[in-house]
Amino acid sequence: MNFWEKLAEERIQQAVREGAFENLPGQGQPLALENDSHIDPELRLAYKALSMAGYVAPEVELRQQINHTHDLLHNAPDEKARCQAMERLNYLQMKLGSMRPGAPLLEDQLYSARLVEKFTK
Repeated sequence: MNFWEKLAEERIQQAVREGAFENLPGQGQPLALENDSHIDPELRLAYKALSMAGYVAPEVELRQQINHTHDLLHNAPDEKARCQAMERLNYLQMKLGSMRPGAPLLEDQLYSARLVEKFTK
């Protein structure tokens, strides 16, 4: 154990003895961890800092719009609304694909094809 690790450990133990970790908000509750596995590991810290500052990355905002459009498509009351939602969904997926060049869109294309097949029956 190097000097800094030993110093940190001593300070943590001192704080435990003094009761600094007692009666903290959320004590005994599970942690609300964010799933950031879809973010490049080298960019996670930057995204987290931006998120804490209230900034949402364009890709994340676009994915939220795509999810919302999926909901609209699923709950569309008629054929016209389904067509509008499909057009919007295709546009958003194309926009997302252009934001990340080189990333395969095959998964999104297959999903779109399955959606079209499901809602045209």
